[in-house]
Amino acid sequence: MSTSGKSEQATGKSEHATVKSEHATGKSEHATGKSEQASGKSEQATGKSEQATGKSEQATGKSEQATGKSEHATGKSEHATGKSEQVIGKSEKVIEKSEQVIGKSEKVIGKSEQVIGKSEQVIGKSEKVVGKSEQVIGKSEQVIGKSEMVVGKSEMVVGKSEKVIGKIVKVLKL
Repeated sequence: MSTSGKSEQATGKSEHATVKSEHATGKSEHATGKSEQASGKSEQATGKSEQATGKSEQATGKSEQATGKSEHATGKSEHATGKSEQVIGKSEKVIEKSEQVIGKSEKVIGKSEQVIGKSEQVIGKSEKVVGKSEQVIGKSEQVIGKSEMVVGKSEMVVGKSEKVIGKIVKVLKL
């Protein structure tokens, strides 16, 4: 319930989140580079989520790495593992549609809890991130591409993380 209360503030600051979304796009390449580590070791992704939270810009850039930053880390760890190819390819479009994503942050937050439920470590740190930067939350799911789709498929992909990692390497070379 409290998340819905904060979603309004996050929406109020959507402008800043949108402005920083460009930086997130600029750093999408690095995010892809680190997506392998985030997928391989969810714990590291969690460790970086805090730093990403400290700097909303980097957090947005790294949100794709971990799953988008603390919250990205949550979404990304699974997110990067999920469909790194599609997410990377659509990262620009996602940023352009960041306003719509922010407007529907409530729905995304509702599903983010499910992802958090699957990673207690990320949850413990994600809460702090949420308290300090709700803007990052808006982007975390923006950058994720479509958190709803990724979260839904994260379970399947996590089961086959090895195959996904194999494809991520190809994407990095491209």
